[in-house]
Amino acid sequence: MRYFMILLFLFITACATNEKSSPLPQPAPTDTGVLYVAPVDLFSGDAKKFEAFLGSDAGAVALEYEGPKTNMKVETEIWENGKKVQTVQSMVSNIEEGEGKGKFKGEFIISAQQVQGMDENFEYDLNLVLFQQEKGYTSMKGTIPKDKKYTAQMPIKIDGKMDVPEDESVVVWGIQATDQNSLSSYSSVEETLNKARWALIARISLDDEGK
Repeated sequence: MRYFMILLFLFITACATNEKSSPLPQPAPTDTGVLYVAPVDLFSGDAKKFEAFLGSDAGAVALEYEGPKTNMKVETEIWENGKKVQTVQSMVSNIEEGEGKGKFKGEFIISAQQVQGMDENFEYDLNLVLFQQEKGYTSMKGTIPKDKKYTAQMPIKIDGKMDVPEDESVVVWGIQATDQNSLSSYSSVEETLNKARWALIARISLDDEGK
């Protein structure tokens, strides 16, 4: 089942990228490097029919980097009342191209399907994939608990293309939930997190091998 989900991820993202996404800009020559991030419409066109398999909360971003960092890391975090309370998962992919340089061109894909837990609370079944063009993928599967009181929810999405300095991290996907009567989305992901009663996010960063 896990490999079926991964193949489905890659097929859908390839379709969405071909139909909707323009190529990411090439990194400018620099000593520090830049991570380029762009949203991908995961269920565009014919891929809409696969939404039932991955869930409406699934998402994807295109990623491109070239510079001295040799690892790409994805972490899932839980936030409550505007503060991070837990790093739940951590997945690392080696992107070294030789001579201590890193290079990545591909996609990050995530699905999150809410299911009933063993008790009265909910859980999210997560599937995460970092796919690097012509080089394969790194994947992880996990389960995230969610208190039953958080009944209303909405996605947290990036607004457009971003140029992220290599020493900084970036939130590329998320879900916020509340036990109150309304939910709001703000002008930035950071502000939305600071206001959220509860949130599950995916954060991407770069580092050097061995750190």
